[in-house]
This record gives sequence, C-alpha cells and structure tokens, in this order.
Amino acid sequence: FQARQHPDFSPLFQMIWKELESIEQT
Repeated sequence: FQARQHPDFSPLFQMIWKELESIEQT
C-alpha cells in the first residue's frame, strides 16, 4: 500500500486505518 510511504500519511489517518482494521476483524 503506497499511501503508507506518502509524506501526507498523518497520525490521524493511522488512527482511521486502525479503526478500519478493527471493524474488519469484527
């Protein structure tokens, strides 16, 4: 996933990504 290497990959996006992963595991 290229976005992980993008300079605009902010902590906020990381939080959202973690949330999405949690939802998928449910």
